[in-house]
Amino acid sequence: YGVYDIDFTQEGRRRVYLFSYLLGYSRRAYLRFVEGQDFTTTIREHVRAFTYLEGVAATCLYDNQKVVVLRHDADEPIYNPRFLAFATHYRFKPWACKPRRPQTKGKSERRFHFVEVSLLNGRTFHSLDHLNEVTRGWLANVADVRVHAETKQTPLERYGVEKSQLIALPAQPYDTALV
Repeated sequence: YGVYDIDFTQEGRRRVYLFSYLLGYSRRAYLRFVEGQDFTTTIREHVRAFTYLEGVAATCLYDNQKVVVLRHDADEPIYNPRFLAFATHYRFKPWACKPRRPQTKGKSERRFHFVEVSLLNGRTFHSLDHLNEVTRGWLANVADVRVHAETKQTPLERYGVEKSQLIALPAQPYDTALV
């Protein structure tokens, strides 16, 4: 998640959170601005990301948010059992970053900088819904089709190769209903 305070023309200034799910090989991403970082929102956005990307990475890297990692014990993460149930449903392995070790975060941090300079910079948004509508267009028309500086290919080109390696979605999505 990234945290942003945005001045919406219809809703005023609000704090919003950017959920990001990034595929490591292709650099293709699912992004959505949300109102919170709670368990239900996090799971719901994962389900949306998996659907958008038509599959799930075998291992997913996390930055120790409480929704995923309850605490560390002797440098080993103690995962939230509710999150493990979710991960089991989609057959992926969660992997927690080492605490206070930013170099273990991989490619995810750079994604927020790219969003700030390319999507948010100089734009105004009427509402959270409008921001997410613009974000969907930006993903399709900018982020997915730009030539990546490191890979020298577009995320969509590399996604064509990576897609076959993703775990297929289960027949039924995880129930994200708020209990």
